[in-house]
Amino acid sequence: MAPSALCCLLLVLQSAPQDPTPEGPPPAAKIAAPADPAKTDPAQADPAPSEPAAADPTEVATLKRLEQGKDLDVPACVALTRSNNPAVAARATWLLGRSHLDGVQAALRELATGAPAAETRAQAMAALLRAGHRGALDTALAGLDDSEVRVRTSAAQLLGRIADPRSATGLLAFLSRPRSPGAATEPNTPASDAVAALLALHDLGRPEHLLPAASAVSTSGQPSLGQALVYLFQDLSPKLPPSDEAKVLVATLDHSEVLLRKYALSRLAVLADPTTTAALERCLAGVGPGLRPLAETALQAARRHAANTDLAAAAGPWQQIQARWQALPQRSQMLAGSLAGLCTLAGLATWFAWRRKRAAAAAAATGDELSDLVQPSAEHLAELEAEAEAALAAAEALPEDEALPQDEALPEDAALPQDCEVPPIEGEDLAGEPPMATEDELGTEATAELATYTEDDAAENGTEAELEEPAMAWSNSPDAEEEQPEPPRR
Repeated sequence: MAPSALCCLLLVLQSAPQDPTPEGPPPAAKIAAPADPAKTDPAQADPAPSEPAAADPTEVATLKRLEQGKDLDVPACVALTRSNNPAVAARATWLLGRSHLDGVQAALRELATGAPAAETRAQAMAALLRAGHRGALDTALAGLDDSEVRVRTSAAQLLGRIADPRSATGLLAFLSRPRSPGAATEPNTPASDAVAALLALHDLGRPEHLLPAASAVSTSGQPSLGQALVYLFQDLSPKLPPSDEAKVLVATLDHSEVLLRKYALSRLAVLADPTTTAALERCLAGVGPGLRPLAETALQAARRHAANTDLAAAAGPWQQIQARWQALPQRSQMLAGSLAGLCTLAGLATWFAWRRKRAAAAAAATGDELSDLVQPSAEHLAELEAEAEAALAAAEALPEDEALPQDEALPEDAALPQDCEVPPIEGEDLAGEPPMATEDELGTEATAELATYTEDDAAENGTEAELEEPAMAWSNSPDAEEEQPEPPRR
């Protein structure tokens, strides 16, 4: 019981963090991914250019014929992309990007980097993005240097989709370049190309690109760019080992993006690495009021973890268990106590069941011993069996009584012969007796006696009807003739 509860408690203490985050402000909310142009419908991202209003009628007629035909004439369409009219060239490039025939990809790669009109290059790069062929890697790397922001955005998205190791190098180099003068002078200008580059790095999923990306990006006045940078960090930094992640986060405490610093402090409070104590103290000295609670929480967690580490190194096993128990949050302590109680109850139930089983086994053994004592021995049973066999043999040896044969037996109603004399009854002397009365005399005397009995004893024995009624009832029974007794002899 007690060992099982102690083992359960040790397991809970081992699984719990040694340096829990102290109560404080909640960490920063998770940043949702900014809108990625690559996730939108390509037809909406790069709509078809409008038909040219004033152009060569021959080119316009050829363009309409190509659009209405079932099979695209690739050479004729490629010839229209070289038109001096930018609208005709852009419309022909868009029409070429919708085809999957041979030779189309090569023509699009050439147009994406060599077309004179920006609209034509944008349509060609968007068509390559929709196809996503790995053969367009060099074209996408070259498109990062284009002067048109739409071409750079599509090129960055294409590099993230291809996911080649060279893509990360080109994207980081692109982020390190200074932004265009227009973007620098207008703070609220959305940097779609830089956002697309950060999202492409996120799709590559390599945590070693975090610090270079944070060092290359300046997000002042561009909220979408800062949001994309934090989105990159919060998904890739947990993939690093805790010590390496703490170093990367400490390096971002001086970044210009406030949202990134907030995420770094929240994550450092969870890691509670003692090596970050000095950096957190410097950050706390120069941080603003908005980030001060997070900085204090992270610093307290790091200091507490350092104290627990020192105590564990200096104290014995029991002191280490006490320190870890006190460092646990209340919820973890309640969970550990509940598990220990359940283990104790399970041990007690098992012990009681074992005791009952043992008592039942002992009672069964005692009953078997008593039954062995009461039960007759095998020798006694053998003697009884021998005696029974001897008695049976003696009974079989006795002579059987001889019976009268069935064919010589007398019938039931047979009468004795006339000359057969009835032997006298032993002890009676019939000599000197008067002769037997005749039948008439016997009847007269019986009638006189019955009348005398009737007159004298009527009051005592009942009326004549009462005397005759049972006789009648008896005479009506089916066995009356058989059971009627003989009259007494005189």
